[in-house]
Amino acid sequence: MNESKLITWPEFLELKKCRDEFSTHTVVTGSMEPIIKIGDRIIVDLKNKKFKVHDIIVFWMNGILICHTLIHINQIISDQQQIVYLTAPYYKKGVDLPIKEAQILGIVISHRLSWWSKLKLSWLHRN
Repeated sequence: MNESKLITWPEFLELKKCRDEFSTHTVVTGSMEPIIKIGDRIIVDLKNKKFKVHDIIVFWMNGILICHTLIHINQIISDQQQIVYLTAPYYKKGVDLPIKEAQILGIVISHRLSWWSKLKLSWLHRN
């Protein structure tokens, strides 16, 4: 997502500790099109940790920052006492691997899903 640069776990933790309230990143893939396009700059709220279904979030996985939609919050706590979240790209059916709260950088505030987009995602990812 952010200039296609790999980011280590310690680097990610330092980014999370940033004293700034917001960070900006450039999107380099089309996984959230047409909501967020390749080359768009997104603003991420680093302080708001009240995640809700249909929030667009930025999270760390395997050395990269990913911008996807939160589609499910698991009520079961993981072995490290963290809530487990499921995310998905906007453009296709399927979900990402589960992530834990520690992997989430923040909520994208520069782009929002319309009610129609939320309805589409709910239908696409129904059980």
